[in-house]
Amino acid sequence: MPRKRSYNIDDVPSGVKMVELYGSFTKEVNQLERVLRTRSDGVKQHYWVKTGKREFKLFSGRIGFYGPGHELGQAIANTMNIVPKKNYQIIPAREFNKNPYKFGTYGVWVLKNVES
Repeated sequence: MPRKRSYNIDDVPSGVKMVELYGSFTKEVNQLERVLRTRSDGVKQHYWVKTGKREFKLFSGRIGFYGPGHELGQAIANTMNIVPKKNYQIIPAREFNKNPYKFGTYGVWVLKNVES
């Protein structure tokens, strides 16, 4: 199985255009609750358990694209309702345009800034 590719700022070739989007956004996550359970050895311990409910939480993050200008424009347009999975990502615009949900999830940007 091939290793998952992670991109960083050193992967960006010199002379290539780059655009970054950053700001705060909300996305849907699993709701958790603390439950007190008794272990098999008789000790009571708190555990985090998924309730099955979903809730919107506020996050902040940054996503960077690099590549030709036309692909950068498409990538920025595709991020209308897609927010980054990690706090900070730098990815090629062509890869993002092929499969945006590989790098992000559905969410709503509360405040979005574009920096080139």
